[in-house]
Amino acid sequence: AQVTRSADDFQLQQEAAKTGTAVRGALEAQDNAISGAFDTTIRGSGGNAVSSGSPVADAVLNKASQLDDEISRLYSAAREAAPDEKVVQLNRLAANLKNKAPENEITGGLIKAIRGDLQSRGLIDKNFKAIGKTDVSAAEEVRKVLNSFYKSTSDRGRMLIKDFKDALDDDVLSTFGDDLYKQARSAKASFESGLRTEKLSKFDKNQRSLVRDVLENKIKADDLFDRAVLSKTWKASDLREMRNYLTKGTKEQVQGGLKAWNDLRAETLQWVKDQTFKNALDQSGNPTMASGAIKRSLDKIGNERLGVLFSKDEVKFLNDMQRLESLRQPVPGTGIGKGPSAQAIQALGDRLIQKASEIPGVSLLVDL
Repeated sequence: AQVTRSADDFQLQQEAAKTGTAVRGALEAQDNAISGAFDTTIRGSGGNAVSSGSPVADAVLNKASQLDDEISRLYSAAREAAPDEKVVQLNRLAANLKNKAPENEITGGLIKAIRGDLQSRGLIDKNFKAIGKTDVSAAEEVRKVLNSFYKSTSDRGRMLIKDFKDALDDDVLSTFGDDLYKQARSAKASFESGLRTEKLSKFDKNQRSLVRDVLENKIKADDLFDRAVLSKTWKASDLREMRNYLTKGTKEQVQGGLKAWNDLRAETLQWVKDQTFKNALDQSGNPTMASGAIKRSLDKIGNERLGVLFSKDEVKFLNDMQRLESLRQPVPGTGIGKGPSAQAIQALGDRLIQKASEIPGVSLLVDL
């Protein structure tokens, strides 16, 4: 029936599959073969089909942690060069605060709070002018104060905190020569690579970033798969941004990022398989295929995101599975064979024929 697409053949196939026949066994063997093909492809993805997006989130956050560690190392080097000397003046930070002063209200008072702290330390005046110098240890304390405002401000405020920290770092590390300054800039450039939102055209004003939302904990680790792969909120370009970010950086970062990306790919394949095999168990105890589930799953992900997640061979595999699924589906009107009462009518007919054949004079009618 799957080859001929004949309504008559499908009706007979579906009817035969209602009992433990060779036809039923063949259909179940097809289910098992397709399930095995999915397992082989999942193993070939190079990842683990985990049940959450935490490996990707962990890889993104690990990159941020490594940047913080590198900046801390550079501050330590600067502190060793001048342990107690007040040689650092916060000119860049003061100028940055003054430029962003009009945004105080939309950041929940962030600018005013930072200015107040720096004024109390004697480092700037009320007009945002740098007036004093400090040592490296005190500058590090200022950095910690900036971090402490992170949860209490707005999304815009969190973006500004990053800018303020960059300005502070430049003030501190440039004081001790080009070497430390260049090392910091290089580390930050590596971190930022891949965080620049891909523009679809010169008119695209989109400033949202999937990676930044993970960094800023707007997307929880356990929600990442649903949000990035299944939701319409993020596009294929956003997923590509995530892939690029994970596969750039130091050798260690690239290795960890690639593993996390492969985990996401394996999880996606596993999700498609789970959606496909969600019907009742067969006579051997294996889940059976739900009609049309592969197509629905792939439609939910979308061709563009599939192209970002998978290689050409993997996409071909998924398309082949969808094609097999469509060939297995009975033509309209034949899905239940001869109908729900056909088996009972057949059994009753067989019983009547048997009884009638035992009555003298009726055997001829039975034969007819």
